[in-house]
Amino acid sequence: MSENQDEGLEAAVQRFGGVAGLAAALGITPAAVYQWARVPQGRVLKIERLTGIPRERLRPDLYPDDLIGGRAP
Repeated sequence: MSENQDEGLEAAVQRFGGVAGLAAALGITPAAVYQWARVPQGRVLKIERLTGIPRERLRPDLYPDDLIGGRAP
């Protein structure tokens, strides 16, 4: 992908063997995935289900570690 891509998105892409595989699993075009700098908020939970990569890794800004297991800060 690109050097501007975050680690969570890179992990998801690698899990599917590339952008085309991730896009196909999501039912979108590879061009759409290429536009992402990180996993969009609306795609986090589906990508988590498809890849097994925890949402905290995909989007730590939305799902910080201190909320894992329902713990509030």
